[in-house]
Amino acid sequence: MTLNEIIEKRRSVRSFETTPVDGKDLLAICEAARLAPYACNSQTWRFITVSDRSIIQRIAREAMRSVEGQFLVKTTTQNHYQNEKKKPRKDTSY
Repeated sequence: MTLNEIIEKRRSVRSFETTPVDGKDLLAICEAARLAPYACNSQTWRFITVSDRSIIQRIAREAMRSVEGQFLVKTTTQNHYQNEKKKPRKDTSY
């Protein structure tokens, strides 16, 4: 499979199974992530696995709260530019 095929077949998953992920699989995933390149090889990440459903839901709620303001600013700015009567710039050389 080519890189373009992989990118074209990519999809977002927003619905997950309730079956727990095996501990060995979690370790393998974390190890693969640990081996990924990182700026100056600083490897400043930490991995935490959470299996308690209520904690996962709380993390999700808090994550959504933390980006709500950012989304509002971006959407407002985008709508402002879309509502302007100016013609779009024709220069496409970038």
